[in-house]
Amino acid sequence: MRVVIWNDSILVFYPQEMQFIKEPILPFSQSDYWIWSITPLELVQIIDGTLLKNMDEIHFLRENGELYQYKAKQSDMIYNFSLSPKDSGLRKVVISDENDAALEEVKWQGVRQYKNSVRPRRIEIRMKNTDDKIKLGVTEERFDLGLSERYFQLAIPNTARQIRIN
Repeated sequence: MRVVIWNDSILVFYPQEMQFIKEPILPFSQSDYWIWSITPLELVQIIDGTLLKNMDEIHFLRENGELYQYKAKQSDMIYNFSLSPKDSGLRKVVISDENDAALEEVKWQGVRQYKNSVRPRRIEIRMKNTDDKIKLGVTEERFDLGLSERYFQLAIPNTARQIRIN
């Protein structure tokens, strides 16, 4: 299948059935066409790293071989991130429910440096209770787009406290 996500819409092409589906992301995420516990937009945010950047609290767990492991919780999902200490790039995310049962695993392969960012060439996704893998190849990325000032604002975590200096 091929997918294009633009603003709040998704366009999906299923080559086996020669079928196109285009609709808003939310109804698509709740339809029979999408069986994951995360939405397509959340998947994109996991892959491009914006989900990690927008987490309120991230806790260091341990160093595991060549990767550093971190844990974060958002609503009823737990995210275990593995980052490379060499370039701070994501290498793996395991998404679990509140009981810590793994739901999905996303792995980055063939990473490369592009415009001072670590970008994947291939992404592999494994869903819960199955041996099926979804493999994504990155064919195109667009950088240097006109972004609003809001994009560059720093999000203040809910746990932050104001300290008066007098």
